[in-house]
Amino acid sequence: MTQPVHITTISQIITDRPIVLTENTWHTTIVDLYINLRQLLKDNFLALLSTPSDDFLVFDSNVLIIVKERTPEITKKILDIVDRINEKYRYEISINPLITTGEDYVAHLFRRIVEKA
Repeated sequence: MTQPVHITTISQIITDRPIVLTENTWHTTIVDLYINLRQLLKDNFLALLSTPSDDFLVFDSNVLIIVKERTPEITKKILDIVDRINEKYRYEISINPLITTGEDYVAHLFRRIVEKA
């Protein structure tokens, strides 16, 4: 059985499916990223947290990707997806991911900063 995956954007938690809150490139990009991560990583993908916009950076990142297990191979797969999506949107926006596990304290800090924005 798969675990529910959470995507958070503009401090709203959405489970199991992405919902576009506004029609803009950043949100469309985040939904695209979510779908690709979910398909590729399956049960290893736990959560996706985005900042309100691509120029809002936390620890030099605008997206937090939480995985069960972070290995060099998993990291490379994620970065390949990010590169393809950035290219797809012609670098109009730029996804700068922070890839971590759920136990990593930086995930907690990232979430707190975004929620207070």
